Amino acid sequence: MNDDGFNSTSYLPTGIGSAVLESIISTLGGYKVAQKLIDVAGESSLGNSILTSKSLQFNENGNIKLSIDADSFYSTSWQNLILNSGYSTAESNTPQYRVVCVFGIRFAIFRGQVQKSTAWTATNNAFASVPFEVQTTKTAMAYAPTNKASGGRVHASSSNAMGFIPAETSITYFALNQLFYVLD
Repeated sequence: MNDDGFNSTSYLPTGIGSAVLESIISTLGGYKVAQKLIDVAGESSLGNSILTSKSLQFNENGNIKLSIDADSFYSTSWQNLILNSGYSTAESNTPQYRVVCVFGIRFAIFRGQVQKSTAWTATNNAFASVPFEVQTTKTAMAYAPTNKASGGRVHASSSNAMGFIPAETSITYFALNQLFYVLD
């Protein structure tokens, strides 16, 4: 195989009595850099689109009409949320967060369960600081399920504190899974 650049052509049947597609894959330095499907009439079956290592491009009459950059879609790995003193993980479901980017819009997403070593109060229970990567200029709030039928409100504030206000103080833990927000 020549890793300095080559095209590989395969013929793909699409079913009995149907057309055969030609798949053309171009590589450079051992990496796939482009792929195009051509039908028997010589037309691109993907509507004149090409997938490269960095973007998906849609072309019309040789001009790029839309290019979606690969950097506009990504997600970070889950990171453990550092809890304040007096709070811990409930049911082995570690509180975590990650950033997910879709079409260039970044979201902070949370999961996990938090319990308190002392009784919950009816006012704000500040269980963590908002991690630097997901700090927000607007307070984000969500419903938080608990181990009881009643839930509560979980929030990430613009002052970088994360808090929970239970509907009733006899709960054991709450879940973060409903909390997500758009990052500025």
